[in-house]
Amino acid sequence: MESKIKKTSLNKTLNIVIIFFIIVLLNFIFYKINFRVDITENKIFSLSKGTKKILSKIKENLFIEVYYSKELPVQYLNSKNYVLSLLKDYKTYSNGKIKISNIVVDSEEGRKKAIQNGISPVRFDIISKEKFEQQEGFLGIKIKYLDRTEVFPFIQDISNFEYDMSSKIKNLVNERKQKVFFINNANALTHYKIDPEVRERISANNDIQIASLEEVYKSSENIPAVFIGPSTELSEEELFYLEQIILKGNRLFLALDRKNINFESFFARDNYTGIDKFLKVNGINIKNTLISDRNSQPIQIAARQGPFIITNIVKYPYLVIAMDIDKNNPALREINALTLPFISPIEVSSASKVSMIPLIKTSKYSYARQENSYTNINPFSEDMDIDKMEKGPFVVSAILKGKFSS
Repeated sequence: MESKIKKTSLNKTLNIVIIFFIIVLLNFIFYKINFRVDITENKIFSLSKGTKKILSKIKENLFIEVYYSKELPVQYLNSKNYVLSLLKDYKTYSNGKIKISNIVVDSEEGRKKAIQNGISPVRFDIISKEKFEQQEGFLGIKIKYLDRTEVFPFIQDISNFEYDMSSKIKNLVNERKQKVFFINNANALTHYKIDPEVRERISANNDIQIASLEEVYKSSENIPAVFIGPSTELSEEELFYLEQIILKGNRLFLALDRKNINFESFFARDNYTGIDKFLKVNGINIKNTLISDRNSQPIQIAARQGPFIITNIVKYPYLVIAMDIDKNNPALREINALTLPFISPIEVSSASKVSMIPLIKTSKYSYARQENSYTNINPFSEDMDIDKMEKGPFVVSAILKGKFSS
């Protein structure tokens, strides 16, 4: 009996020793490996394929300096932890080319160094039971590659951090910027007419050139082109150039309005460009109607009642808030919602040789009228008979690829 007890005790001791050595061995193996399991639905803590591709192209050492204050408010503390964790993945997938330095700004000397490197201090309020005070803090990044540098002066928002970080690295690593044509036919919007913040982001990584459809067609390089909001009819010659651009394999970003909007009369009429002829030959139909959605943006409407001007805040169903976004696409994975004004459904015939990958859809509470030439878009209109309308969700943004026909 006594020998059995001793044997059992010895077995327990051996098991404990074995487990201890396994733990030590695992710690040794994973000591310098950044290992993390991402169980979030949209893999928000995993690097995208696009980022991994950019990192694989780094040929020389790339240095990342992260500047942060020792004390930060909770929201910025979470941002700092997220950034540091994600950058470890960047280092792992760069095959050792990325070198990271974490610099705690906790002295006047450190403050001066941070500012000299383009990192901006930000003031925030510290509120407690005992006192209220303002405090200065740093949370920024400097990236250096050869003789080129990029800077995040202060990381205010991490919702699009991976995209911004990868864009800056791509800009540094590429020997020259990617050319992008902005087509200016049919009164289309060039980069000078779009939102300054969007223009700045595009210009940071691309060499933007304004060109006509003819110039894009005759270019010997396969350069991506952007055609935003053409508002007049294209000539037969211009339509020929457009279809040939697509047929020879150029990547084209096309943002097409099916309606011209008049806010004075609150009516929308057809916007005929002729592009729909080429699309329909390939089984693609941007329907001649507008989508209204219960999930929409509120607007202010001022109306005169006698001597008074009354302002009403109403949900405007044609300013659709889209939340069904393809998070597998690197450009969209960190975008949770978009407000899209005066949009139309995109459909592709089952017989088409072109395939459609939906990027953005409206909600199940969206509706589209029957196709017509004129649409009343007055926010107080009561002529919307939902029973006679097509019910969503609708695809409003998509990647179309395949064998296009002339």
